[in-house]
Amino acid sequence: MNTKKIYNVVWFDDQYATLIGIQEQAHLNGIKLYGFSNAKDGIEELEKNLEKYDAAIVDGLFYKEPGQTGDTTSPHALFEVGKKIVELQPKKVLDWFILSGQTSFTKDKHLFAEAFKNNKVYDKNKDEDLKELWKDIQEAADKQPLTQIRHKHQKVFDVCTKNYIGEDASKYLMPILYSMEHPHETFDDEQHFNGLRKILEHVFRASNKFGFLHDDCITKRGVNLTWSSLFMKGEDNKNMRDKKINKSKRHFSVLLGKMVDLLRDVTCSASHTEQDGSYIEEDKENKDKTNYYEYKDQIQSNYLLYSLTFQTMDLLLWFKKYADDNHEVAKNKLEWNKVE
Repeated sequence: MNTKKIYNVVWFDDQYATLIGIQEQAHLNGIKLYGFSNAKDGIEELEKNLEKYDAAIVDGLFYKEPGQTGDTTSPHALFEVGKKIVELQPKKVLDWFILSGQTSFTKDKHLFAEAFKNNKVYDKNKDEDLKELWKDIQEAADKQPLTQIRHKHQKVFDVCTKNYIGEDASKYLMPILYSMEHPHETFDDEQHFNGLRKILEHVFRASNKFGFLHDDCITKRGVNLTWSSLFMKGEDNKNMRDKKINKSKRHFSVLLGKMVDLLRDVTCSASHTEQDGSYIEEDKENKDKTNYYEYKDQIQSNYLLYSLTFQTMDLLLWFKKYADDNHEVAKNKLEWNKVE
């Protein structure tokens, strides 16, 4: 899949929101900046979503705590971020770069810059330094295994965004794809079937948001996968008719519908955790149809998980195209009401 590489970079700078020129330069180099004015909020983001980021940029002077203003910036904020990035290395080695406009960093040797980066500091006021920074970020990130996977499947991860099915989906997808690229590392596939199931739930929730899926297929208890699948295939059952849910026009193709049914049935059978405790009664019948453990006893491999993962990726590509092509439906959410 040929597409422009995108690099997700967390940026610590108290003035990030006003540095439009730097943001535009980064964008032109395929670098998407996620700004934080203080160390505490940015560190919490790294701890929560470390796998999302390909690199970090850290200012010399910025705030340690949220809510600080004025001249309360401190180099100790840089120290806190640098220390945390080092602490997170067992989970992921994240390359980071100091970008400052302060002469105490750009002209002189600074204690923290010397300790962490051998005093390598990029000057935000020099175009040549910024060009070097973008190049160095790209080269460092391209060596990251997770970055390589994201770029290899960029179009799929483009669907795992707030504009489509939500960023959480990438957390379920990435470890499976990593295992495919590193087959000799120990990998317990059982826990990841539930991740694929959750991605399917995200697709159905997004389908409802875009106006393709009836509201009654999504309840406070969770997503009714059986009803959602039937509705998207343009089919129904007695329970749906009793709820006065008229069948939809067919959104899924015949083949895609069969793929989704298999994905639902197998992941339901293999999942230990049932929809965060909100398992839908109507889906229990599907759990009995597919005996994952009998299959696993006969065939000792991860290939079933991998094959379902590729089917899930096809589903994501379908969803983005279908949502883009039918965006008008999202404006009124009346599509199902037009069907007799």
